[in-house]
Amino acid sequence: ARAFVPIKDGSQVIGTLQIGTNDSFLTDLSEMFPSVSVSLLTSSGMVTRSSDENLINKSMKDKIDFEEVLAGELVRLETKGTIQSFIPLYDPTNSHIIGAIHLEKDTSIVNTIFNMLLMLVGIILVVTAISAIFIASFYTKSLTRPLVALVERMERLRNGDLTMPITRTDRADEIGQLTRRANDMQSQLQQSLLSVAQASQEVMEKGNVL
Repeated sequence: ARAFVPIKDGSQVIGTLQIGTNDSFLTDLSEMFPSVSVSLLTSSGMVTRSSDENLINKSMKDKIDFEEVLAGELVRLETKGTIQSFIPLYDPTNSHIIGAIHLEKDTSIVNTIFNMLLMLVGIILVVTAISAIFIASFYTKSLTRPLVALVERMERLRNGDLTMPITRTDRADEIGQLTRRANDMQSQLQQSLLSVAQASQEVMEKGNVL
């Protein structure tokens, strides 16, 4: 693509300045931004150069109102999977619009990554919920089982059953404290009954002597 700018000396044109780019410019851009295609459009909306060879010699007028671009407006078009921008292209004197630059970005990769992130977040939430239920169930059992056993033990003590073995525990929480208090109470009751039995035996022996 080339543009020619008149070189003036006062009111007289004494030459021209030629500015141009070749396809390597578009190729370099496409290599810098792999998901973006860059195209040069004429004032009629026809693609003359493009990093995407499938777009060359195709018209873009069916996609947008190209008159808005020729009027100097930047037109943005979002479709499913792509974002397209049409940028007015001025001549070197910046006085006339001679075409447009068309940028098309593929957003399907972004959508794929976003969907993967959503799936990952969902999996994390499910795993967290299952872990929370498992941990809650484990700790509930670790609390309720010794409490149930302690209640049964106290019930047997209330009914006068002192034949139960002493339950040792290394727990430092409230359940451990209750278990140790129950052990102390059972030991004291056993000692009291032993003392009463010994006193009764002594009374009987003294009675026999008398």
